[in-house]
Amino acid sequence: MLPSRPVAFGLLAGALLAAAPAAASLLNVRDYATPQAAIDAAHDGDRVYFPAGIYLIPDSGLVVEKHLELFGDGIGRGDTGTILKPSSVTGDGNVIVLRSHGAEPVGYVTIRDLRISNNGPPGTPGEGRGYGILLKQGANSRGVVDRVIVERVVIAAMAADGICIEGGGEYAVILSSLTDVEVIGCRGNGLVLANGAVISVVRGYFIGNRLAGILATAVASLRLDQVSLERNQDRPAVGDPKYDTQLRIKLCHGFNALGCYFENFAVAAARGRTTAIVVEGCRGGVLQGCYFTQAEYLPASRGVLATGGASTITFGANSYDRVGTTIQIDDSAEAQSDVVFPQCAIRAVPTDPSAYSLRVGSRAAGNVLLLPRASGTDSTQRYFDGLRWRNAIPGR
Repeated sequence: MLPSRPVAFGLLAGALLAAAPAAASLLNVRDYATPQAAIDAAHDGDRVYFPAGIYLIPDSGLVVEKHLELFGDGIGRGDTGTILKPSSVTGDGNVIVLRSHGAEPVGYVTIRDLRISNNGPPGTPGEGRGYGILLKQGANSRGVVDRVIVERVVIAAMAADGICIEGGGEYAVILSSLTDVEVIGCRGNGLVLANGAVISVVRGYFIGNRLAGILATAVASLRLDQVSLERNQDRPAVGDPKYDTQLRIKLCHGFNALGCYFENFAVAAARGRTTAIVVEGCRGGVLQGCYFTQAEYLPASRGVLATGGASTITFGANSYDRVGTTIQIDDSAEAQSDVVFPQCAIRAVPTDPSAYSLRVGSRAAGNVLLLPRASGTDSTQRYFDGLRWRNAIPGR
């Protein structure tokens, strides 16, 4: 069962007081028999350099148990730049695995300026296999992890999730960030974040992954800024139509999604994807300045679904193009204290009077809809469909 509280906050103070690593030495992986040998020879605080080239990594992945910086010569084009691939031709190997060493938690790890891709088509992964970057705390990897930094990295066609950064139980992941990260065509989720606090994703691009572009669970103070998600849930039929989403935020209290872009998030096929964002069971959050667009109008398409008792969410001004429902606040008594500002429709859909609708569950009470009214004596809330103001639709 997922925790209702995202982080054991009593553990954070001790983690924040831990001393940062000492001054770094530079190790070139070409001076060692294998990249793993270079990592094994490094000490906390060292920098491990991967010159441009293709590196085949054992299926168990490069195992990092120290405070290190791993960096290359950039993502390149074609076969240029620094490229890391699993050596397995079955397509289900790991590439980089972060884990604690005994009682010493991994942390202060930076991964930057390289590309991770599969060695051929992605296969069906075994347990704990098929990840581009994997950090999973728990019984086999203990301790609170802080400052995992991923910058200017592209990950493509992994058999499982492109990136998985997951705390476990009392072992949270904190003060970590992903910047200029692109994840494409993985058979799992593009990015999984779980059981942490103060984690940010800035300038990210997640496209064509088989499951969600980003799945965030129990991350307090999550920040998504200038993130683009397109054509995720890329499969013939989704498992649960309620959660067929590009971005799923669950139990992430105090989140911010700012200036994010969602394109082609719905399809017309039966049991196909319909929804850009699901906010589930969150307490406090902001969606502001986001843009939702479709190549064609689909009545079943939906910008945001707030469900699972999500409350105190501020839906700031966002823009929609060819979207059936802009925001749906689920039919739940716990769905309260939300604030909905006017949403903007880009173009009219005169053939469908419910286009760009706002749907509020009949049991969702105490919400503030800052929508225009015809006059001071008219209590009817309205939404703009790109052509004219219409009455808000009650119920589901």
